[in-house]
Amino acid sequence: MQYLSLIMSLVGDLIYDDTMDEQPAGPTGGKATGPDDLRRRRAEVTRQAIREAVEGLLVDEHPAALSIPAVAARAGVSVRTVYRYFPTKQDLLDDVAEIQQRRADEIMDGRQDLFDRPGRYLATLWTDFERDVEAIRAQHLSPVGRDIRLRRLEALRSQMQVRLDKAFPQASTKDRADLGDLITLIMSSSAFLELHTRMGHTGPDAARLAWWAARAMQKQFKADSGLS
Repeated sequence: MQYLSLIMSLVGDLIYDDTMDEQPAGPTGGKATGPDDLRRRRAEVTRQAIREAVEGLLVDEHPAALSIPAVAARAGVSVRTVYRYFPTKQDLLDDVAEIQQRRADEIMDGRQDLFDRPGRYLATLWTDFERDVEAIRAQHLSPVGRDIRLRRLEALRSQMQVRLDKAFPQASTKDRADLGDLITLIMSSSAFLELHTRMGHTGPDAARLAWWAARAMQKQFKADSGLS
């Protein structure tokens, strides 16, 4: 995952597409528009309206306000309709969390030129996060989202350890692991939410603070380890 490459570059350095599948061409060469196709398209429109209602509630209300009736009212559909597509509130959150993961992957595609300047890259990434903060929240609230983040964390910590071992071989294993965990923390979506949602920083400003902290920690680590 490219996000891991971004974090790795710090060491030693002081939408979801909801369009429908193409349909087989009919006798005249156009797309088939039979009853099944129309029903499928209507179902996807309804599903997307429900997703947008969930995202809107996560932005405008406390997460506790998220309920099936509230989602139905905001989406303009019946409660029964919501249950048809998402049997539980957790299913709603899981769906939005998975969408956020796909969006995050799309955000990071095609931006290899910024990896040479990770501070600028982080500002670009977190600016996009700011536009999609409701999905970031959903990922933190959903079990599926937490599983996604846990897998990402495990991979990141493993790769971080390898890089830190090479960058600071004289330091102790524990010290390198502690530094890696701190860098991981301040570059995480959790830090983004704290800085943006709770403390009122814009996405770019939150990225600036996180980038400053990452550099400051590495500089202090070198000094404390007698490496500077």
